[in-house]
Amino acid sequence: MENILDANNASLVLITRNEKPNRQVIDHFLLKEFACRDMSEIVIISYKLLHHLDIARRMYGKPMIITSGYRTVSYNKNIGGHPYSHHLTGNAVDLDIPEDYSLEKSLVTTCMTVFPYCRVMTDYIHVDCR
Repeated sequence: MENILDANNASLVLITRNEKPNRQVIDHFLLKEFACRDMSEIVIISYKLLHHLDIARRMYGKPMIITSGYRTVSYNKNIGGHPYSHHLTGNAVDLDIPEDYSLEKSLVTTCMTVFPYCRVMTDYIHVDCR
């Protein structure tokens, strides 16, 4: 399996969504999980974010569900996102919060340990590599 983290030390990955939506970009995460919900063709993901997600997933040891990854400017504006959101540059994801409290606590602890920025919201956890 090709691991996208091994590629060229570039800061961003630009991928055409329609090329291989089920492509595994790192262990446990598929390209389509990072794609903007507006169905735009380009997906931008920072290597730094992928590196942190890889570490977090290994520490957590359970599936982590991405509810929002890369966003286009127009999509971000339509959903009321911050105009300078880190989602726009492929440096942020929102993760679903598990219903089980012990799993939620474990995921929050993992994210706060691994990511430079972590904010727990009512129904998701925002993490980014600012």
